[in-house]
Amino acid sequence: MLLRVILSLFPLALAVAGFALPALAQTSSGGDEVVLEMNQAFKKGDRKRLTALLPRARGHLLEPWAAYWELRARLDEASTADV
Repeated sequence: MLLRVILSLFPLALAVAGFALPALAQTSSGGDEVVLEMNQAFKKGDRKRLTALLPRARGHLLEPWAAYWELRARLDEASTADV
């Protein structure tokens, strides 16, 4: 019985892996360095560097973090539409 349930879930697991693996592969293709650089720039308060690096983080799995760091660094100057 348990084996039957496991085997019935196997195609679902393969389908999920098929969607997840391309996203994971993308992060290992050099995008990680950009996110790490942005993290360092955020810690140092380097707003210019964050703004310059943000376009390179587009499409990365951690892009929301990169966008947050960039916006947070310029929050005092950001417009309502930006926020």
